[in-house]
Parts: sequence; structure tokens; C-alpha cells
Amino acid sequence: MLAGTMIWGLAIACFGLTRTLAPALAALAVAGAADTLTVVFRGAIVQTVTPDEFRGRVSSVEYIIGAGGAPVGNVESGTVAALTSPVVSAVSGGVGCFRRHRADRVRLPGLHPLPGQAGRGPHAGSCAQPTVTILRRGCPDGPGGAMDLQVTDNPDQERLEITADGELAGFVQYHLKNGVIAFSHTETDRRFRGQGIAAHLIKTGLDSARERHLAVLPYCPFVRSWITEHPEYADLIPPDKRGRFGF
Repeated sequence: MLAGTMIWGLAIACFGLTRTLAPALAALAVAGAADTLTVVFRGAIVQTVTPDEFRGRVSSVEYIIGAGGAPVGNVESGTVAALTSPVVSAVSGGVGCFRRHRADRVRLPGLHPLPGQAGRGPHAGSCAQPTVTILRRGCPDGPGGAMDLQVTDNPDQERLEITADGELAGFVQYHLKNGVIAFSHTETDRRFRGQGIAAHLIKTGLDSARERHLAVLPYCPFVRSWITEHPEYADLIPPDKRGRFGF
């Protein structure tokens, strides 16, 4: 998403510097594509990462940014153009946008984790394979027969992963800070759904949290429903937080 914003800034700056129609149209096309990309990514992040109880409020803020950002930008660019020139307004705005977001990428590396190189693992900033720790192995019988399941902790990606017969079958995303682990999203490959794999993954994750004396915040709906069906795990949720999650 930051890359899309940086591309938009460069395209607007190039538009301001052009003197002929064709390059100007090309720069505007690139800027439009980059802007669309950022909108799509922003919407996807809001819908897939935001905990259920905050999604309405976050969506409202996202809507205000989307609806109000353009008019505010028009006033700002128009003011600069009136005080200087349209060229200075376009170029300074584009370059300023690029430089600001480039600085954010350096200052906040956690905003742009890539596969195999997230913000705070031992391999951050490299292309090395993520560090994983095996939590549990087993061969439970599912509807499709016995499978070799292995659950691993991948701290570089901040998620617990489960493989079935060597294939990645699913994961649960988490955030660990100050002795509290917050589970935000669980996903299972459709080829492995309906075989109890997600349940095995969540049980392993919660057992590991208990062994490590971690408090649990089940923002993920699947994790909440699993704990509801297994109330013996509800004590992992801090007492003052249980009401928020319906326990």
C-alpha cells in the first residue's frame, strides 16, 4: 500500500513536469492505477485484519479518509497553485508525498512485512526463510484418513502455521506483546476444510499460550467460538476482558 502511494506521488510529480499531452495522460493513468491499488489494499486490510468489535469504527475512519481526503487535497493544492504556480503545486505535492511515505517505510518497517522478512524476527530485512518452532506433531484421523499434522510457530510472520502431510493447510495470525497474545485471524486452505485442522491448530496455540503463561485475547471469531465450545480454556482470557469477548 505504501508502494502504491509512493508511485502515485512520483506520477503526479511527473505530470507537473510534462509539457505535452501524451506523457501527461500516461502519468495520470499511472497515478490513477496506483490510487486504485491503495484503496483496494486499504479496504482489504480493514476487512481482514481489524477485530470484529472495532471494524465498524475503523471502517468509518477509512470512509472519512476516502471521502474527505480528496477535497482537502484539492484545497491544499489550489492554495499552493494560487500562491506559486500549478507546476510547483503538482511537483511539490507529488515529491512531498513520495518522500513522506519513503520516510515512513524506513521509520516503521513493520508496515511493510514481506514473505520471509517481517518486522521483528531474527531474519528481518533479509530474504532468509522464517524461523519456525515446532509446537506439536501428530497423525489424527480426519474424514479423509490419517494425516501427519505439524504445528509451528513462525514469529517472523507472527502466525502459527499447520501443515498436513507437508503442505501448508492453514494458519492463525497473532500479535504478541507484554505477555499477551492476541489472535486476530484464522484461515484454512479450502482443500483441508472440514477435517478438524483449524481446531487442532487453535488447541495447540492455546496450549502453548498456557505453557508460556500468556494471556489470550481472542479477537478472531473462530478462536472465540472454539473457546466457547471448550470453556476450560476461557481462564486464559484476562478476567477484565472476558465480558468484551462474551465470556
